[in-house]
Amino acid sequence: MVNVVVTGNAPYRENKHNTSRDIRDALPSLIKRPGHNDIVVLKYRRDSLDTYKDVLQMMEEMWKARRSSFLPKADSGHEDEEVDIGFAVHLGMTTAVPEFRAETIAYRDGYERPGEDGVYVDEEYFKDLGLPESLEPVFDIDAAVKKVKDQFPGILFRSSANPNQGFCEYRLFSSLAELELNHKSKRGKAVFLHVPADKSPEAIKKGADVATAYIAALVDGMSTSSEHSLSMSGHSRMGIQ
Repeated sequence: MVNVVVTGNAPYRENKHNTSRDIRDALPSLIKRPGHNDIVVLKYRRDSLDTYKDVLQMMEEMWKARRSSFLPKADSGHEDEEVDIGFAVHLGMTTAVPEFRAETIAYRDGYERPGEDGVYVDEEYFKDLGLPESLEPVFDIDAAVKKVKDQFPGILFRSSANPNQGFCEYRLFSSLAELELNHKSKRGKAVFLHVPADKSPEAIKKGADVATAYIAALVDGMSTSSEHSLSMSGHSRMGIQ
């Protein structure tokens, strides 16, 4: 069984809604998969805000992995238990094109827009922590996207190396940075999925179905990667013998 955290965001600027939180809330709490690892979906307990301070605070709290940080609520007496998070999927709404877009990289610099609180990014913060100019998820994003597209023929879904230096990208970089700095055993275990802005019930259901399939594809990719690593390790030991 794999625990996957999913986050969504509050409405921002002129947008009165944000489908990332609607799709997050529409996801099942348990993805049962006969013959494969079941997936527990833990939804971060609140919406992320478009402020640099809130994003950093959220990532720090989320990766501490206290059960009380996630929905559904923990049983009484289990709130302070630590969850073994397999990886995190950060959802964000794109208004430019009605597509699903899986980001493959996040950049450290270039954030010019102020937050909803009017505060600009601290351009030296990540540099002073010694972080590189870019960070990437460890997953084979292209393979996961292809797998989902095979399940949903005709869907607009692509991988992207151009997250556009907005708050969505800042969320991905901040999450990967938190892992790089404070949770090294989980380096790279965060991804970002842009979802369309259509808020109709049908679109939200489709978005949840696509996000569920993407999560499952990433989990399967983890299993394949682990099996490959074990196989290579076995070959190395045989060579030594």
